Amino acid sequence: MSVRQAPLSITFAVVGGGIGGLACAYSLARHGHTVHVFERDKAQPQRSGGIRVPPNLTKLLLEWGLDKELEMAMKTRRSDFYHLDTDEHQGYLLWQADVLREAGGDFCTMHWDELYQILYRLSTSAGTKITFGATVTSVAPNDNDRPVLTFADGSTFTADVVVGADGSKSMMREIVNADSFGEPKSGNSESDMTVYTIVVPSEKLMEDPDLRKRVDSPQGQFTLWMSDRKWLLGYPIRKGKEYCIHANWHAEYAERDDTREWADIVPTSSIDFTGCHPMMARVFSLSPDVLRSNYRETHVEDWVDNTGRILLVAEAAHPTIPFTIHGQSLAVEDAVVLGTLFSRLSRWDQIPQLLDGFQELRQERCHYVHASEVSTASVLSMPPGEARQKRDMDLNVSLAQDETWDEGKLLGQWEVIAAVFGYNAREAAEDWWIKWARVCWTTGFPFLMC
Repeated sequence: MSVRQAPLSITFAVVGGGIGGLACAYSLARHGHTVHVFERDKAQPQRSGGIRVPPNLTKLLLEWGLDKELEMAMKTRRSDFYHLDTDEHQGYLLWQADVLREAGGDFCTMHWDELYQILYRLSTSAGTKITFGATVTSVAPNDNDRPVLTFADGSTFTADVVVGADGSKSMMREIVNADSFGEPKSGNSESDMTVYTIVVPSEKLMEDPDLRKRVDSPQGQFTLWMSDRKWLLGYPIRKGKEYCIHANWHAEYAERDDTREWADIVPTSSIDFTGCHPMMARVFSLSPDVLRSNYRETHVEDWVDNTGRILLVAEAAHPTIPFTIHGQSLAVEDAVVLGTLFSRLSRWDQIPQLLDGFQELRQERCHYVHASEVSTASVLSMPPGEARQKRDMDLNVSLAQDETWDEGKLLGQWEVIAAVFGYNAREAAEDWWIKWARVCWTTGFPFLMC
């Protein structure tokens, strides 16, 4: 399939070389733009965990021709729910195959590094230059309003557009959300959560009688353990050879280190397993240390700076709870939308308009998905009470249900997931362009194509 090439090719500087940064680099480069990625770390990441790859992401990866690469992912349709303190089974959720097919992609699990390596290869093969050990200290416009990046070693780089993809503790966010290229705005509301992640060989878990029941369950199954202000998620990765577990602890149960790092490595002994089934401490003891990711609830109002040449994407624009369903899918959606919009670039004065269009397209979508993630986390970590009892009763119903679904039930499940899983980022960007082109044609306003 041919890929549309932008009539006007420009130079992008992407600050941050994670999933969001590499996805943006590839999406822009494949449409004919020159892209340079600047990553602060001196080398590729050495420690990460598993990720979930929902249908709204798998369909985009398939559009990028990654059929073979997705064969390494594990497909899953079922999630089982247990009490964290007793390991008592409460019920399950089964995504029906027909519903996922309608959404346009499978629900999979992968290791974060697998997706990273795919995007690294794609972006570099498309001509992207990636520089490691490049710490950006400032960005300011030159006399021609082109943004100039200054690095810690004193060197500079001039681009036409800067894309800030430098994570949840973004330095670029401070620049964009300043009244000018100066002090950042303040006033973000925050709520704390910490996620501890380990990846262990599945064969090790098979040696534990309690854990064996979870690892030896149907292939690709998610297992969730629920408690008061704590919940855990486990699932197999790397074709079942490894098992990833995320322990999600609210602030009162977790030690925090609010450095500029999005994550750090801490001793397993630092985790508070109070109120957890004993097997949780046993499984985490298989690793001497864990990946700790800190999260603060943050609303970013402005994604585009006042010069119309700097844009925030992914975690820099819309931070999410680490390792929830849509952290990576929203980042790749951002990339697809950005590349699709800038494949239409034909004049310099369209740049700020397209960046504003990106925010218009993406901000509402990301807020909606993020709200669903926060709501899910709340349901999984309910304190004792009537609401928790109702949740468990609703889950218990699944244990007595026949797995055969009629058309009415299938339609009901589709209505629940359509807005999230059924979304296609490329189609949304194309629709936005057509809409504004029509406005241009009917009003004579000099916008975009006019």
